This record gives sequence, structure tokens and C-alpha cells, in this order.
Amino acid sequence: MPRPAPYVNTTSQESSPNKFYVQWTSGSSGAVGTVSRSVGMAATPVTHGSTGVYTLSLAEPWAAGLLRFGYSIKQASYSSSGACHVVLTGDASTNLTTPTLTILVTTAAGAAVEPTTNDVIRVDFELQLQPNNAG
Repeated sequence: MPRPAPYVNTTSQESSPNKFYVQWTSGSSGAVGTVSRSVGMAATPVTHGSTGVYTLSLAEPWAAGLLRFGYSIKQASYSSSGACHVVLTGDASTNLTTPTLTILVTTAAGAAVEPTTNDVIRVDFELQLQPNNAG
């Protein structure tokens, strides 16, 4: 009996997760200071909104959306009332015109807070372009 010809199954590559991060050093009053970013972020990757709220702008939409989200905060000087946690509050990664993620920076107690000057915030996430093949 003949063996089937070998072929490359690209479906796993097309739907595989893509890892991104964005990292910035905070300026005064929570302003976005120096930004380092990976491929996949828009030209202006982070914008500051109201207290502790940041919008992460993606270069393109991701049809299957967000798979994983993580963060780290290195405070310039530790304080439990300072920027201790990041909460994902909005996922518009599939939006065709303005794909974004929205985050909130909080204290150890969970209250919204502005990071202080020289706090370093890093957000890691995975996005997927195509849904997994369920069949």
C-alpha cells in the first residue's frame, strides 16, 4: 500500500499565538515616557487617559483575539499605595479600525493610581490571527 505524500500542515502556523509586549517608563503624573515595544504595536503604542488608564494600540486587528495577558511593574521606590498591579479592562483586539487593549494601573488595594516618575511598566500578551480548527 502506498504511503501518503508528505506535506507541510500550515494551519498550526497560521493560527499559532503571537507574543507581543510593550514597556514604558512613566513620567510625572502617569505620563508615558520612554517606550520600548515589540513588533505588532502601532506607531504610538501607549496613550494615557484618566487616572491609571492606558490604551495599548495594535498595528492590526487579530481575528481570534487575545489569548493571554500578563504584566510586571518595577516601581522607582516601592510603595503599596503606588502602581502595584495592572488590570485588563478592555479588549478590542479584533476591532477592524482601531484594535486596542485597555488597562488600569492599581494600588495593592485595587484603587486606580498614576504610576510615579521612573516606574517601569511592562505588559505581555498573546494574540491569535485565526481561530483554531475545531473540526
